[in-house]
Amino acid sequence: MVRRPPDTDSFDAPPPSLLVIDGSNVYASRPDGWWKDRADAARRLAARLQTLFIATGERAILIFDPLPRGTGTPSSTSHVEIRIAAHRGRNAADDTIVTLVRELGPAQRLTVITSDRRLRERVAALDTPTQSSGTLLRRLEEAEQNRKPERPAPPISYRRSHARSRPSRQLDR
Repeated sequence: MVRRPPDTDSFDAPPPSLLVIDGSNVYASRPDGWWKDRADAARRLAARLQTLFIATGERAILIFDPLPRGTGTPSSTSHVEIRIAAHRGRNAADDTIVTLVRELGPAQRLTVITSDRRLRERVAALDTPTQSSGTLLRRLEEAEQNRKPERPAPPISYRRSHARSRPSRQLDR
């Protein structure tokens, strides 16, 4: 039986000192065309996380499966450190995450973000809590909605306003 740490899929839980994020799992959890350009999806996710974490003061290590050769990788920033799994193949990022959790140990208050059931089980065996990818994406979306300015009312077209202000003419025949 796999021990599972307390579920931390709540916005009310105090923030951990460090998030370890299964980047490929997070961007692949929404069908937004990520499969057309995985490197671009990774860069977009890193930029969105950086914006959120500047506001919250959180830090994260964002781990991706190896990206296609020649596509470049996102750059680490002040709040988001980017790591690419060392080897290709099945569970490459998962293995990197488990190794990282073992290295950092209980000295760091870690939370792993993934919706991968097997990875959640492996991390739970190391007494590290997890959150789903959906929880993180909802936080991102909520923060982005709160940041957007209200849309101004659309301008009234001259033709429409002009037509209303003039009395209609009827031709007598």
